Amino acid sequence: MRTTKNLQRVVDKRHLKSLMYENMRRFPRWETNCIFEPGEVDRLLRRGSLYVDTCHDGFCLLDDEGDYYRVHFFFSVDAAVDFPPMDKPVLVEFLVTHGARGPVIAEMERKWLAAGFREHVRDLKMHLSLKGLALRPAVVENAAGRFVARLAREEDATQILPIWEASLDRLNSAIPSMEELLYEIGQGNIFVVDREGEICAANKMVIRGGMVSTWLGAVKREYRRMGLSTAMKHQIYKTAMERGVFHCYTWVDENNAASRAALAKLGFVHRGEWTEGFLLDAAGP
Repeated sequence: MRTTKNLQRVVDKRHLKSLMYENMRRFPRWETNCIFEPGEVDRLLRRGSLYVDTCHDGFCLLDDEGDYYRVHFFFSVDAAVDFPPMDKPVLVEFLVTHGARGPVIAEMERKWLAAGFREHVRDLKMHLSLKGLALRPAVVENAAGRFVARLAREEDATQILPIWEASLDRLNSAIPSMEELLYEIGQGNIFVVDREGEICAANKMVIRGGMVSTWLGAVKREYRRMGLSTAMKHQIYKTAMERGVFHCYTWVDENNAASRAALAKLGFVHRGEWTEGFLLDAAGP
């Protein structure tokens, strides 16, 4: 059974560049699904979760997300995909833009399906302009108590992870480790809703390339449909605007009708961009 013990860990950016240049010269034509956002490589290198796997058809970068691997590949256009199962599920994604799957993406998807991967998830990219946005209060009061949206503190971490683990799809959400969560809290990127010391909701903010995105949004089951998620997101928008950022995007599962409706109510629109995810199940015992 293949594990990361069979792979080479990427040490730093210089190591990554040398691996890419060395392998990409092997083929006159190659294809990739790599859509690393600015700062994403830094995140993966910082937590030591990025590995390289080389084969006769090309090479790929595997991000160990804990419950699964996410693969970013650079393979020869003229070769079939040969990717044997590993000790955990493997996720490969393709970005679709302009509202249509072109023949190139369709052919890449066909190759991965032929290699044993199966359809897993389709996430829509939703956009929101923050210019002129009427911010909602960071405080929600109702019969259940007084809820305050705020930046997370280090002592909140032990309450945040259980919320994410109970609410999110572990094969799609990249729930961070405690060490990574503490780092993000220290960077001012995690927001929560607090009810007299109880953390009732949590969300991650990422600001890159002049845009803000929200990730890992979740509310405890007993506090849903109270407006906590909205209050928390508006606190993120307020922080982003204070930092000079006025465009927001997020991802939502196409099949999650409730989340899509909530985002539409906030003003989010879909502009024809989505990712299609395919999963290779873990190797049997």
